[in-house]
Amino acid sequence: MTEEVIQRRVESLGKQRQGRTLNHLMRLLSTRNPAGLKVCALIDKREGRDEAFRPDYVGFNLPGVFVVGYGLDYRQLYRNLPYVGTLKPEIFSRP
Repeated sequence: MTEEVIQRRVESLGKQRQGRTLNHLMRLLSTRNPAGLKVCALIDKREGRDEAFRPDYVGFNLPGVFVVGYGLDYRQLYRNLPYVGTLKPEIFSRP
């Protein structure tokens, strides 16, 4: 698996149904017979997760709020923020 393929997989994690892509990635990587395989997530949102997948290490458990910053975006905006935060409700009503 090339770095480009891995990067595409990682980027797609937020775009697919919660947990499904990560489950697939874990199954794929486990076929390589690693000595160990663990998942670390900065943010874990349990609400709305399609599959029963739990990261091994979690920075923060968040309720079903939409967050931006550190690569997380809303309409291609806010991903370059140097922190993770929520948006004011009026942002979501803008065209």
